[in-house]
Amino acid sequence: MAPARAPRCACQPARVNRLAPHRNRRGKPSQHRRSRPADLQRSILKFGDAEPSAIEQLLPEALAQFGPDHPNTLRMRDSLAGWRAAVGDLAGSVKALEDVVAESQRIFGPDHFETLTSRQRLASYRLIAGDAVRALVEFERLLPRMTELLGPADRWTLATRSGQADALGENGDPRGAVAALEQLVRDQARYLGPDHPDTLSTRMLLAYFLGRAGDPGAARFAYADVVADQVRVLGPDHPVTLGSRRGLARSMGESGDPVGARAALTALSADHLRVQGPDDPQTLRTREELARWTGEAGNPTAAAAALAALLHDQLRVLGPGHPRTAEIRKDLARWQAAAESS
Repeated sequence: MAPARAPRCACQPARVNRLAPHRNRRGKPSQHRRSRPADLQRSILKFGDAEPSAIEQLLPEALAQFGPDHPNTLRMRDSLAGWRAAVGDLAGSVKALEDVVAESQRIFGPDHFETLTSRQRLASYRLIAGDAVRALVEFERLLPRMTELLGPADRWTLATRSGQADALGENGDPRGAVAALEQLVRDQARYLGPDHPDTLSTRMLLAYFLGRAGDPGAARFAYADVVADQVRVLGPDHPVTLGSRRGLARSMGESGDPVGARAALTALSADHLRVQGPDDPQTLRTREELARWTGEAGNPTAAAAALAALLHDQLRVLGPGHPRTAEIRKDLARWQAAAESS
């Protein structure tokens, strides 16, 4: 079974910095944002954390007030694309971002900040959707322009390096990903600070690829270190902290402690339910990992039962076309067979 991934926060600064000022070609704040009405301005400032239905209701107002070519309109379309991915429509998310990138290139040009960051998000979502080959090509094309136009210390440039390393690892070179991420962690610590959320997220990604490169012991230590820092900096209930805890539990199992992994994931599953609710994709991911290590700890019957219940919820929440749904089906068949033969 392919391990459930930790969220790719480091390569998606749009999730934490979506309301960064629009910049013109030279990177300076655009002046036309002052013209919008106060009520619509307040609504737009809130849309980054809004539900998809709220954004869809606000989008016609933005179209009427600003027109289809305004940065705020494109940002709303970008936000909706992100929500499509969050609810399992990865193909729809990629298609929507392709449209946003095309419009940004037409309106602003290929080297505009809006175009560059839209391309970065598109490459990131291609990677999440499983198209690692195309994602790597896009990151490799984008990084030189980001470096030249924004500078090597810019968060978006650093995030693009993270995405490139991530895609490299997913294309079958986890050791190359580890080398790239080790250098990136050093650069982020220097440019952003060791406690910056992006630096911590890159350390989480590094721990993941240490495990993929065949060193679960090193992954376990790396995850333990980053979890301690994330708890201190972000808090124990932050979604990124919870994601790192799942990686730590997985590395415990892969380094020979399936019982410890099961215990850690049992506690983590309760925290996901408390913080994020039963239908959050990360809650479902942790349930999947818990079922795996329940089976590996010697209880295939309980693993099969847990996966059967999970499959029902996975289909209801994310649908049959989500990549993890197929993995859950395969694991369910595996543990049912193991239970029958035990």
